[in-house]
Amino acid sequence: MVTRQRAEVINCAARAYHFHALRQPHVAALLDGLDVLSREASNTSTRAGCERIARLLDLVLTPARALLAEAEGEAREWMAAPAAHLAAAADQARVRLLATAEQAPADLRGPFPSPHAADHLVVAVHRTWHDLDIQAAPEPLRAAAEKAPATPCARRADDCGCAAAALRTIARAATAADSAGAFPTQQALVRELAALSTDGAERLEATAALLKDTHRRGKVSAITSDLERAELGEEDNAGRRPVQIDGQEAGPITRTPPGGWTGPGITAPYHSPEGATTALVRLHDARHTAHPRRSA
Repeated sequence: MVTRQRAEVINCAARAYHFHALRQPHVAALLDGLDVLSREASNTSTRAGCERIARLLDLVLTPARALLAEAEGEAREWMAAPAAHLAAAADQARVRLLATAEQAPADLRGPFPSPHAADHLVVAVHRTWHDLDIQAAPEPLRAAAEKAPATPCARRADDCGCAAAALRTIARAATAADSAGAFPTQQALVRELAALSTDGAERLEATAALLKDTHRRGKVSAITSDLERAELGEEDNAGRRPVQIDGQEAGPITRTPPGGWTGPGITAPYHSPEGATTALVRLHDARHTAHPRRSA
């Protein structure tokens, strides 16, 4: 990770610039950028979070490249290697993050993997809002942002629902502000705020649905354990998602109004596709226990 190279930068800068290391503008900018990235490193649970970190990597890339271009003499002998290492690591990380955001894998969709992941997203929303010129914000966006959810926000289904609703309001207000040209010099930030809020709301809504199913399927850890044996496909236009369990077709699960999920052998719909899939896993196990395969 890029932030792990902080010690190398500090040690080499001390040898290159002695007591004036922290006054050297590129070194100071590098260390500030690494501090920012360290705070953001855990915000990779949504596409918008990955895009935000990819943007913030410029805070390291720009001063690292400047050091490589401008350092001379003894300073260059000490700083060329750490600056080159940082620039390469930051560039590679940005490529990976943008590729992940463009073709988001399954673990960037659906419920948050942990309550902490949801909290990291909400904190990023707060930071993005404060990075904007708040004085120029239209009143609807200001009012929405002032009611942004606090952390922790994803330990109970009701908390997830409230946080998701608040983020939806921020996303709508940010999109309207962008369309009205309220932030002409900070367009990227207001769009980032809208994207983070939208992605966070979607995952919080999915998390709320999963938590509601724990009353029937047990703890989230038990559901997750069952899901490791299942392959849940993408939803088609008819609201169906294929399910394979231990390599065998067991689905599909299907949307039922108003937003539930059902499947073969399920008598009452579940709130989440994960809950319905877990039910299929346990039905699959029950059938194999009752009718074990005969040995050859």
